[in-house]
Amino acid sequence: MIDFQFDQCEELVLDYWDERYWNLRNNFNPADVWVFMEMGLVIALTGPGKFAITSPLFTAAYPSMNAISATFIQIYYNFTTNKWWGGGNLFLISMQLFQFVQLASLLPLLWNTEVYLYDFRVWRFISFGAAGIFDWIYLAVSFDFLQLVFSKPLFKDQADPYDVFRAMVMGYVMYYFFPTFMVNGPLFLKELTLSQNAWSPEEDYPEGYMLGFGGMLNLDILYWFGIEEDSDWYYNWLQEWTR
Repeated sequence: MIDFQFDQCEELVLDYWDERYWNLRNNFNPADVWVFMEMGLVIALTGPGKFAITSPLFTAAYPSMNAISATFIQIYYNFTTNKWWGGGNLFLISMQLFQFVQLASLLPLLWNTEVYLYDFRVWRFISFGAAGIFDWIYLAVSFDFLQLVFSKPLFKDQADPYDVFRAMVMGYVMYYFFPTFMVNGPLFLKELTLSQNAWSPEEDYPEGYMLGFGGMLNLDILYWFGIEEDSDWYYNWLQEWTR
């Protein structure tokens, strides 16, 4: 049986770390700290996907929570203020169903679910078109309401009754359908970052890119800051640094 001397082992370990400490202190280079920070960013942010504006880190997390929350708020509003969707108003019920369908289309789209992106390609065309039509109508209504409020004397004696009535209707539509816009807006923008001709991942834009003016537009944030994204490069650098 070996008589292991813990006190001697402890001294050896302390001597080793003391030597390493003074070696690092005497050869300290601020550039090394920056490389360590870059390595941490690359390992953490390129693991689940490229650190780009189109990454789910930006396009999925908050838009998903906002869209789901807005849908629940709209349901609650229809239960209470609108008295069960206006007592069964077909328009309000159909728009609520439209909200559900578009929300169900938005979530897998935001999270880059390949089954939805390419196996449901025809449905994506329909959903994209419906979102675009709704968004443009909503923005037109919102613009009309804002220009009525700020460009015309609605709150003066000479106000046109028709303009006042129109502003009331447009304001209600702008308020009531804002949750619907919070679903269809992100859906439309997300589709713009994807190739509408792609039926497989190989045919889609490269990860972190979208079609821009003059060719492919790189949306990778790390690339903009000039950070090397090859994790093997950092591992090789770390091996050399620790010798």
